[in-house]
Amino acid sequence: MWFNGNKNCVSELYSLYALIMQMIGERSIFYYNPNNRECNWSCYQQQNFTSQPTWVWHTQLPHYTLKEQHNKEFFVLACLSEQLYKTELEGLLKSVSPLQNVRVLIELASLNKVPQEDYLALDILKCLWRRSMLNLLLYFQHATTPLKLYSYKVFPQFTLIQQRLDFIKKPEDLFPNQLKDLKGYELRVLHGYSEPNTILHRDASGKRHLSGFMWHFIKTFASNLGANLIPLHPTWRAGRLLSESHILEFTRNGTVDFGLVSASAKNIYKSLCLAQLYQLLIRRPEKTHINSFEDLLESDLHIFGLRAEFDMLSDEFRAKYASAFRLTDSLAEFFRMRSSLNTSWAYSVTSTKWILFEEQQRHFQRPLFRYSDICLHGSTPDSILLTDDSIYRGILKLYTMRTQQSGLLLHWMQHSLYDMVKAGKMQFKDYSTPIPMSPLNVEDFRLAWRCCCCGLFLALFVFAVELLRFYVNVCLNHL
Repeated sequence: MWFNGNKNCVSELYSLYALIMQMIGERSIFYYNPNNRECNWSCYQQQNFTSQPTWVWHTQLPHYTLKEQHNKEFFVLACLSEQLYKTELEGLLKSVSPLQNVRVLIELASLNKVPQEDYLALDILKCLWRRSMLNLLLYFQHATTPLKLYSYKVFPQFTLIQQRLDFIKKPEDLFPNQLKDLKGYELRVLHGYSEPNTILHRDASGKRHLSGFMWHFIKTFASNLGANLIPLHPTWRAGRLLSESHILEFTRNGTVDFGLVSASAKNIYKSLCLAQLYQLLIRRPEKTHINSFEDLLESDLHIFGLRAEFDMLSDEFRAKYASAFRLTDSLAEFFRMRSSLNTSWAYSVTSTKWILFEEQQRHFQRPLFRYSDICLHGSTPDSILLTDDSIYRGILKLYTMRTQQSGLLLHWMQHSLYDMVKAGKMQFKDYSTPIPMSPLNVEDFRLAWRCCCCGLFLALFVFAVELLRFYVNVCLNHL
């Protein structure tokens, strides 16, 4: 039995749920009806309208384990009350967060026809958008024909959409992909003073410009989405690196959409190996390679690093290998020493930063440093920060995977050297000691002549043995 007595509306509702079932496919259904009201989906359930697994939730308490048991590939049907929708919405949002891309169909139940439906629908949808929900449809239980569906688009600005069901022909038209085209929406990006991730410099007229591999990455990402970038420059002094927790706070309060950071003093050891002096000589190296911290202790080489970084290591490690380090409290001094490629020391460096140094050493007559296997930790520090409920999280992961597989990300990292040179942060200078060039003399051929004589002597010896064997056989045959 239908609660809405309008037969035409009943037919449209049947068509709506038929489209929904086509779109759901084999996905599960989460039916959220906190006050156990008599909504249309309850009747469909009784008539065995679908065979999909369905979780029925009849309480306003959030289903906290829902997001742990399922990914975003499930569908939410919600039955909300006209009077209690605000508290009911809160329970729904806590249940599905941070799965912001999940699709939700809301039926707003009431005893009678709701006055000013448009204003009520706008209030509900704005509440959902403030929690970064993108795929929403809403209709009123006591609606008149033709059935009106409410949704919204958020790019380039929030706009309430009202559409008739009879204009929707395909299931995918119910929830269009809004991230396919942002229509010039301005994405706010906060960068840190973290070269070569982001490189800030001024041109001759004093205008500020940004470059660096992370800037190229996020700029191309925005371009693919049809968005524009608004760079937000740090208000703290240059040379100071903020931790991820500080910059993440800007994303949580809605000030920025993305934060571009590098590993700071508090977390640089997430991915840290040693750039060790690389002796690439023509003759055999006089000193053996350092392959462990024990080798480092036995050598006369020390690691020049930051005291704040060293203090983050375990007590056992610091007690055992403290003598291998020479520490400074000055971040500027550490960067200056490492950037000058002073071969008196070994330095801590992230895998991302090492690509820059490796590219720089391609312009040397011989490389000065190598990337050692002596690692303090093996994971990679995050360079893009955004909130857990960001609508861009899923599409950003896909974009990152594609740029890595195509080699584009590595290309931008290697190109960061040229961005640094263009910004006046580095220069094409060969820091290696040049190998003097001189004309060849007789002494240079000594080894070659020795090898040639040894080879000739060996050949004559083999020839003599063969002749001896032949004449011995001849003599024996004449006996």
